[in-house]
Amino acid sequence: MINKNDDLIEQVKNLTNEPGCYLYFNSKNQLIYIGKAKALKKRVLSYFSGPKDFKTTKLVSEIDHLEFIITKTEKEALILEHNLIKKNKPKYNILLTDDKRYPYIAITNEVNPTYKYLRTLKNLKYKKSYGPFPDGSKAKQILEILEYLYPLHRCQKINQPEPCFYFHINLCSGACFKKIETDYYNKMIYKINRFFKSNTKEVAQKLKTRMSKLADNLQFEEANKIKKIIQVIEWTTEAQTTELTKNINADFISYQVLDNYFFVVILFFREGKLINKNSDHLKINLNDKEEDLINIYLQEIYSKNIKPDKIFLNVNHDLEKLELFFENIYKPKTKNEYAVMEMATKNLDELIENYLIKQKLKNSISPLESLEELRQTLQLTEIPYQIEIFDIANIYQEHITGGCCVFKNGVANRNNFRKYNLDESFTNDYSRMEETTRRHYSKMLKENKPLPDLIIVDGGKPQVTALGNTLNKLSLKIPYIGLAKDERHKTNLLVLSDKSEVILNKNSKMFYLLSKFQETVHQYVITHYRNNKNKDVQKTTLETIRGISQQKANSLYKEFGDIEKMRQANFEALNAIVKNKSTTDNLQKFLKTFK
Repeated sequence: MINKNDDLIEQVKNLTNEPGCYLYFNSKNQLIYIGKAKALKKRVLSYFSGPKDFKTTKLVSEIDHLEFIITKTEKEALILEHNLIKKNKPKYNILLTDDKRYPYIAITNEVNPTYKYLRTLKNLKYKKSYGPFPDGSKAKQILEILEYLYPLHRCQKINQPEPCFYFHINLCSGACFKKIETDYYNKMIYKINRFFKSNTKEVAQKLKTRMSKLADNLQFEEANKIKKIIQVIEWTTEAQTTELTKNINADFISYQVLDNYFFVVILFFREGKLINKNSDHLKINLNDKEEDLINIYLQEIYSKNIKPDKIFLNVNHDLEKLELFFENIYKPKTKNEYAVMEMATKNLDELIENYLIKQKLKNSISPLESLEELRQTLQLTEIPYQIEIFDIANIYQEHITGGCCVFKNGVANRNNFRKYNLDESFTNDYSRMEETTRRHYSKMLKENKPLPDLIIVDGGKPQVTALGNTLNKLSLKIPYIGLAKDERHKTNLLVLSDKSEVILNKNSKMFYLLSKFQETVHQYVITHYRNNKNKDVQKTTLETIRGISQQKANSLYKEFGDIEKMRQANFEALNAIVKNKSTTDNLQKFLKTFK
C-alpha cells in the first residue's frame, strides 16, 4: 500500500512497469477508482503530471493511497479490471459512465471506400460521416438500406479471380475482381449525401416498391422493417416548426438532479434540423455537486462522440467552470434557442415522470398480482403458472433463429430456454413461427414434458395464426396470444387466438410483466443470432489460410466449435481434420495471432 504520508508521488515512481491493475482509495479507505495498465508505473505517473480534464483533476484530489495487482499480460489486466469494477462499483468508475457512444455511419477514405457502422468516430480516418442516429438498431437498418441502394466496396478483397458473394446480390461495387473508376464512388457518395440532406423522395419510392414486393411474397417481417425505415426517413425530412440557422450543428442539453439520479435529455441538431433525441437517467453519489456532474457528463459524452459547433445548457449555475474544460458552451439567448431548450425540458419532464411511475409500479408489483391481472384479461380459469414465449431473429435470410423462453410464476426458468436454427426455406414470418413452435412442442410431447398454461408469441396476427396452426396439428388445446407493436415499434396490443385485439394499459402490472417476458426472449434470440453470425465470419476468415477450403473450415468448426478451442488444440488434433502438415502449420500460426 502507498500512502500520501510516505510521499505518494515519489513512491509511485518506484512502481513496476509490468501490466496490472491499480486501485485508488480516499482518506476514508473507500475504493474510488480501478484502472488497468500495460505498464503500471507509466500509467499511474500520468495521473500526477501535466494538465488534466475535470474528472481526472477531481479524482486525483481525492486519492489518499493506492494499491496495485500485477498480472502476466495486458489481457489479464483487462479481465481483472472488469471483474473488480463489477464487484466493487467504485465511485469514479460508475459515475455517469453509461458508456454512451452514439451510432454513426461513415465512409472510409480509401481508393475503394466502404461503409462503416461506428460508435467511436475519429474524423480524420473517414471521407464522410453521418450521425449521431437515434439508436443502434435504426442506424444499422439505415446502413443496410444504403448498402442496398448505393453499393460501395463490401467484401474487402482485391484482385480476386471471381466476384464475391455480395457482388452477385448487388451489394458490392465489384472492386474485389475488377478496377472501379473513381467517378462511380463519387456518384454514390453524392447520392448518399443527398439522402442525409433530406433529398430522399427517390429513396422512399424505391423502398416502397421493395416493401410491396416483400408483402406480396408474404415476407411480412421484412416488409415491416422497410416500412419502419420509411417512417424514420419521413420523420427526419418532414418540415419542422422549430429550426436553427441553416448548417449549424448544435446540441441542446436539459438536465436535472433528483434524489440519487441524474436525468438528462439531449436534442441533436445537424444543419439546423433536429435529427435525434437521447434520454438518460443515471445513478449518482448523493454527495456529488450538480456542477461537477454536468462537467463529468459532458467530458464523457464528447470524449466518445463528435462535438458540435455549439452546446446549449439549461444550467442553473455559472458557466465559468465549464468553460475551463469546454469551448462553445452557451445558455439560450435567441427566441429559437429558447424554444428548442423548452422542447428539451418538456422531454426531460416526461422522462422524470415516466421514471417515477415505473419505479412506483416496480416497487409495488408482485408476479402473482401481474399474473392474476393477466388471467382476468384473458378470462382464464386459473392463473397461468408456466408461460412460454417465442420470438424470431434474422436479418434478411441470414442466420434465422427461433427461441423459446420459459417462465414459472413469472420468474425466468433459464434451464428450459430453447433455440432453433432455421434454414432459408422458411421465407416469411408465418412459416418461421410455425416451424419453431412445431419443433418445440413435438419434442415436448415426445419427451413427455409438462406443457405450458399459456403460450405467447412476440408478433401480431401472422405469428398468432402460425402458432394456432401448430397447436391444431398436434391436437393441443393451450391458450395463446400475441404481443403486437404499433408504428413506433412499441408493444401496445394483445392479439387473442380468435384474432381480436385488446389494447394494453402501459401503466398496468400486467404490461410490466409482459414487457419483461418480451425483452428476455428478444435478447435470448438476438444473442444466439449474433453468435451464429460471428461464427460464419470466422469460418470465412479461416478460408484466407492457404490450403483451408470452405469444406475444411466447416469440418474444423464441426469438430472444435470455435476459434478458441482450435487454438487450444495440439498439432495432431488439428492435422487429423486438415490432413496436411504444411497447412496445419499455417493454421496454427494464424490461430496464435487471431484476435
